Amino acid sequence: MVRLPGSERQLQVVEATLTLLADTPLATLSTRQIAAEVGISQPALFRHFDSREAILVATVQHTRRQLQQPIGAVLATAGTAEQTIVALAETLLGQLQRTPGFCRLLFAGTQPGCGALQAALAGLADQQRGLVAELVRAGQTSGELRSTLDPQDVATAFVGIIQGLVLRALVAGEPPPAPLRARALVGLLFEGLRDTLPSRQPESPPVRPWSAPRLSALDVRPQLARGEEPFADIQARLAALSPGDVLLLEATFRPRPLLALLARQGHGVHGLQLDKAHHVVLVRLGGPLDLLDVSDLPAPEPLEATLRAAAALEPGASLVARTPRVARFLAERLPDLGVDGAFVELADGSGLALIWRAP
Repeated sequence: MVRLPGSERQLQVVEATLTLLADTPLATLSTRQIAAEVGISQPALFRHFDSREAILVATVQHTRRQLQQPIGAVLATAGTAEQTIVALAETLLGQLQRTPGFCRLLFAGTQPGCGALQAALAGLADQQRGLVAELVRAGQTSGELRSTLDPQDVATAFVGIIQGLVLRALVAGEPPPAPLRARALVGLLFEGLRDTLPSRQPESPPVRPWSAPRLSALDVRPQLARGEEPFADIQARLAALSPGDVLLLEATFRPRPLLALLARQGHGVHGLQLDKAHHVVLVRLGGPLDLLDVSDLPAPEPLEATLRAAAALEPGASLVARTPRVARFLAERLPDLGVDGAFVELADGSGLALIWRAP
């Protein structure tokens, strides 16, 4: 038997689990079956995973990562809220057809229970629910959808449609539903959501007095490690910030759907990868984010380049710079230029600076 590196064997175990779930209920799937599908012994299986639950949690996390790119592509495509939500449903059903084992994972999240596995299963639906709720809010802001709707209720109805299609197929022993089914059923849902009042201009956001931008951090890696969906916490943190503020979001992978959704909402986003399992997403509320990355330049070029950019700031403008380390000398020089800043150290030792000039 060929001895594979640990990461490759773990992926093989996860893919074997998904294959088995196409025909085996989650509750009855055993580690003996998984080991046989991979072609290894049970003791060898447990050298890579501590328990059956750990295998299933890893399988759920793998499925969520598989959805990142196609969902991100949907959100990055311009369209109305209805068009985007229909495309999201088609993407989910397309993934179900390609990976039938995903069906049991998606429906299993509706079952009562607790623990790491149940949290991971619930996270599969929570991710879609959070995305749809934000798209509904965008549709309300544009005047496409009725303002009286509760976005969370609409999102729950959306997830219910997908799970209902999955359950019907599982009970009937049929293949996963075709993506075209989503267009008809989601379209039926939207018949009751559209704003039937005369067309109106979107409401302009209230003008807020200027305030110094803030640099905030949120680490969702512990939640992701537990298989939980951090979307609601991210949205809550963003809601507490003001235009011009910058959020430093730490995750275990590049969250493509979130990046696409934030860009769609008019926020500036920039992703950094510090190592294989440590990604940082910078989000500037309400405007573009052009990162000045001088972290690879030899001294004293990072300091000089950042000072030049800071000196060129217009009143009320700001910039974000990544430096080789926390820029203490830069902080000392900023008052001479009539600007101010906030600084934070990243996990790789580099620094992040938010610099602004008051109006």
